[in-house]
Amino acid sequence: MDDVDRLINQEQYHLTQAEKEKQLLKILKKQIKENHSLNPHLVSYYKKTKFDADNAKSIEEISPIPVQMFKMFDLITCKKKDVVRELKSSSTTSQKPSVVPINKATAFRQAEGLRSTLKDYLGIKRRPFLVIDTKDVNKKSEDLVARGIAIRGISGFGKDITYVLDSDEDGRLTVNMQRLKEFTQKHKDEEILVFGFTYILWSVFVEAIEKIGMKLCFKDVVVFHSGGWKKLIDQQVSKDVFSSKVAGIFSADKKNVIDFYGMAEQSGIIFPDCAFGYKHAPDFADVILRDPLTMKEVRVGGVGLIEIASTLSDSYPAQAILTEDVGELAGIDDCKCGRKGKYFIFKSRIKKAEVRGCGDTYAEKDMQQGGCVSLSYNESGSDVRCLLIDGRSEDQKDMSMEKIRDIIEMRRKELYEMPLEAIIGVFNDYAKKLIKDTETRKIEGVAYLSNWCRRSNIEKIVKIGLSYPDAIDHPEKIDGMYLKAQPKGVVCQWIAGNIPTLALYSYIQSVICRNGNIIRASRRNVDETQVLLEKLKDASFEYKGRKYSGMTILKSTALVSFESSDETANRDMSLTADCKVMWGGSEAINSIRNLPQKEYCTNIVFGPKYSFGVIDKEMVKDVFEGKDAELFNHIIDDIITFEQAACSSPQVLFFEKSGVSLKKIAERLGESFAKRSERYPKKDIDISKAAEIINIRAEYALSEDKDVVFSYGNDWTILMNRDVDLEEPVHSRIIFIKEIDDIFDAVPLVTRKIQTIGTAIKKEDRYIKFAELASYKGALRFTPFGQMNTQENPWDGMLVMDNLVNWISIRR
Repeated sequence: MDDVDRLINQEQYHLTQAEKEKQLLKILKKQIKENHSLNPHLVSYYKKTKFDADNAKSIEEISPIPVQMFKMFDLITCKKKDVVRELKSSSTTSQKPSVVPINKATAFRQAEGLRSTLKDYLGIKRRPFLVIDTKDVNKKSEDLVARGIAIRGISGFGKDITYVLDSDEDGRLTVNMQRLKEFTQKHKDEEILVFGFTYILWSVFVEAIEKIGMKLCFKDVVVFHSGGWKKLIDQQVSKDVFSSKVAGIFSADKKNVIDFYGMAEQSGIIFPDCAFGYKHAPDFADVILRDPLTMKEVRVGGVGLIEIASTLSDSYPAQAILTEDVGELAGIDDCKCGRKGKYFIFKSRIKKAEVRGCGDTYAEKDMQQGGCVSLSYNESGSDVRCLLIDGRSEDQKDMSMEKIRDIIEMRRKELYEMPLEAIIGVFNDYAKKLIKDTETRKIEGVAYLSNWCRRSNIEKIVKIGLSYPDAIDHPEKIDGMYLKAQPKGVVCQWIAGNIPTLALYSYIQSVICRNGNIIRASRRNVDETQVLLEKLKDASFEYKGRKYSGMTILKSTALVSFESSDETANRDMSLTADCKVMWGGSEAINSIRNLPQKEYCTNIVFGPKYSFGVIDKEMVKDVFEGKDAELFNHIIDDIITFEQAACSSPQVLFFEKSGVSLKKIAERLGESFAKRSERYPKKDIDISKAAEIINIRAEYALSEDKDVVFSYGNDWTILMNRDVDLEEPVHSRIIFIKEIDDIFDAVPLVTRKIQTIGTAIKKEDRYIKFAELASYKGALRFTPFGQMNTQENPWDGMLVMDNLVNWISIRR
């Protein structure tokens, strides 16, 4: 009997965590060394992730395989002829299932592992087995899906198996009441075992039984269930409610309704709830919960991505599989149930990563909560928060868009009388206060916003952005006539939810043009937008003996927030506008643009754009010959600013062939990433975004024709492939780098969706020629690296401020 079999066959949950980890690490390292060389994908993976089994000092150090990779790669680690079946995870018609190859040795150990675990919960007695599913789910086949795997595993503790559901030709499940009654009559005086897929048990079985008011009475019942929690959570069905309902139907003790956590990719390992509601790892396996940002194991009480380490398989890499599930590490060795080792709580499946970039506004469907309370909005029943109006920062009830406009129209006269110099001076003071204030300076993008608001920068923006800047303050005589720049009136702005400071850039330019403003911020960042605007109250500037206050600006501003799907609120805001400013994705922009509006309303659109960079061979050589120590640092600065959520952030870098390999370039970029990230660390990461990063890293590491360089945690990632194209953005410090023969090979990739091209092209005539050709194809900005995210005029191909005023001609 070898070490694995010994662990499987002993009583489970008796080893302390330290004892278990010592035994498991030795086995796992040996298995990886023996098996990974049989699969070229795994050879590539461990090499690129720099994992060396000989030097691993803990299970945490083993490079885990993300579970999604079983859908993308053949990860077999035995001879194909030895595979006796393939396990398949559950999937929808639009998804490819995971495929897990099983040989005889693995099948035997998985069956024994499951038996050993269940014995601790059920004992050795076999019980009549009621399956809340159809017989077809467990039919004989070389392929098994997750539900069938679970039923086969548990059936070893059952007898007289009865499948109580039928399926019609459309796949709809129904309870066969006749079979259920026969089973009940036959075994009413016995201890029975029940198993069902959680969602099916609830939505099909419980619903049908409750409808007819039926009660099932047995001597004793243990109900095992697993999977499908996401749908129940969406329906706001808690674990406690589920257990109570099921226990009531079976006249059972609620503690006998046992949820277990498991997965097809780690068949043979399940984590049932103990009497205190915790899940325990058996002695032949372990669980690690990884922090989504650092990828290090969390401490007790911490929440992270669930990783399962298994000793059961030599036909696929089960030694460390990272799931897309979230759990909380509840404790180690001290559960009141007496089981040793780690124990945890399953929290949820990872929700799909939110769309970033110039994200959704009107069209966003799944807004994240921001602690907002909706207030009733006029007679239409819309829910609008008016958080800031007439300089007051409190939720205003029963505030229609018409009333908001009336207040702004009254107050914008005071703004109109402020000299341009005074407005610029107030924003210069505002910039200083933003960066000094502890509340505002921690908001993403505030450091950059503060620099942008400085007098020198705003003066430059005004000079370029307005054809005749002096015409703001007074009529300017030009070629025999006078020109006056008059405000549009009330500018309504729909702000995307990807960058908290985004609202300020168009807002400040609108204020300089002396417009009143209504800003609709998304629920995701409305609170931060409010904090930023409120800071204007503290800003002031003295000009020609008079003190001007930011409160004057704030009084002509309203901040509102309502659901993007609220058609009435969107329509009313649109009809209020003399000018509409729209930030967002395609669906959002089209929805807002198509709203009813005044016939003279001006539309300013900042739609979805894409940016990339080009570096010629001379500049690459300068970096590696020590002539330019800052180029790569500037490139990284453009990447980490706004975490690549801005349209001007680079997503792909094209390097002209220079004699320096792409891998060496990636490694040097990685050095710059590491230094810059140390100075500007990633503060946090959405757990779904972490999963996205983990998956794409693994895809590139497992692919023999791709490469990847990355930080230990999910801080930064450099991806390399041979395709000369523009990749779908991942954001969050993920950059694709590619090699091209000539910088002009990037020109055919340009479309009218390209906003900014970062450039490092040494010869001016070559640079100008490249810009001329790329701009003809549609690119709007060309700038040296380090300045890609600099908000300037023109922006998105327009002089923004020229569109925020009406140009009045006065002839005599």
